[in-house]
Amino acid sequence: MADPGLSKKLQQVREKLAEIIDRAEWLLDPKSVEAQGAAEGARAFVRLFFGAGQELRNPEDNKVPQLVVQGFDGEQIWEQLEVAMG
Repeated sequence: MADPGLSKKLQQVREKLAEIIDRAEWLLDPKSVEAQGAAEGARAFVRLFFGAGQELRNPEDNKVPQLVVQGFDGEQIWEQLEVAMG
């Protein structure tokens, strides 16, 4: 069943994204602590939605999860694996 607090979580995400967009220049320095924190936050965000999607998946659907690799570089593929393994 879906998380009853999902609406509140989505509102928090919307507010955080608005804050990031307003100050997007700090994301351009990948060595900054803020940018690294944002990257980790983005990974956590994707893991949250991946996990929620997995919970809603039909348990009778025994298909092995697939990775999207076409057009992705090695780093993007590793990110997918990291998210899938939670």
